[in-house]
Amino acid sequence: MQSRKKLSRHPKLIVAPLLLTLAACQGPPGDRGAPLVELHATVATSDAKGVPSTLVAGLIWAIDSSSGSAMVSSCGQVPNVAHPDAVEVPIEGSFPSLFTLDIYAPPAPAIFDGYATAQVVVFDKPTRQLWGAPDPATTLVYVTSSYDPGKLIGQPGIPRQDDWYLYPHAPGFYLLQRIKDSMESGGAPGTTPVKVDWDAPQGLKTPLGITLVPPTPPTATPCPTTMHS
Repeated sequence: MQSRKKLSRHPKLIVAPLLLTLAACQGPPGDRGAPLVELHATVATSDAKGVPSTLVAGLIWAIDSSSGSAMVSSCGQVPNVAHPDAVEVPIEGSFPSLFTLDIYAPPAPAIFDGYATAQVVVFDKPTRQLWGAPDPATTLVYVTSSYDPGKLIGQPGIPRQDDWYLYPHAPGFYLLQRIKDSMESGGAPGTTPVKVDWDAPQGLKTPLGITLVPPTPPTATPCPTTMHS
């Protein structure tokens, strides 16, 4: 599973209403019918003046690392955001905001091993830099009819009974959050539990909270140093 950077705590959060809509397939709104899933989130910031007007919200669907789609940076170059392109959310208004992600179709290109996972993010459209993600860490999962947990390898260090993906699930969408306490496999007595992904308290209706945090400027990939005798 993808790791998440903890969002900073801010002394004063500013929240204003806004409606965003995500179309996961093409076509006029009238042709899409009812959404399969609606996710609701609140985006807040302690410094509205520092937030660029080019921020958008969306989903980043994970891809199979064996597909050859991984991004590679050459030395001396500033790397791009190392994520697959996010499905963007058209914006009607301005941040900070309340928004809804309406998902109208399964993520066919992102499905492997019978399921697909996505992260809800806020990012700057021109630079592709991430500005925020839900806290606690949240993952949208789509399960197909071919999903077979018996063929999956458990996550390293997590007991099988605490691994959501090793249980059978009916086809459909699920919302997971990193909220379940789990003792790492082989951990010594008295070890502090770690948080692992589990069903969100209110399922797909669980409200998400995102605090905007300015990204760290990317740095160029260093080139190897050649030693001369």
